[in-house]
Amino acid sequence: MHFTVTGKALDPKRVEQAVKLSAEKYCSASIMLGKTAEITHGFEIVES
Repeated sequence: MHFTVTGKALDPKRVEQAVKLSAEKYCSASIMLGKTAEITHGFEIVES
């Protein structure tokens, strides 16, 4: 999964933490699929 996050003066560490929580804690589909498949996560920050 690749996340594109837009905003102004975003802290990369906080974005990374949000992506991690989204994928590993709050997304039930990722949690379920993660039991049988390897899912990787990445992100990019686009200044807007």
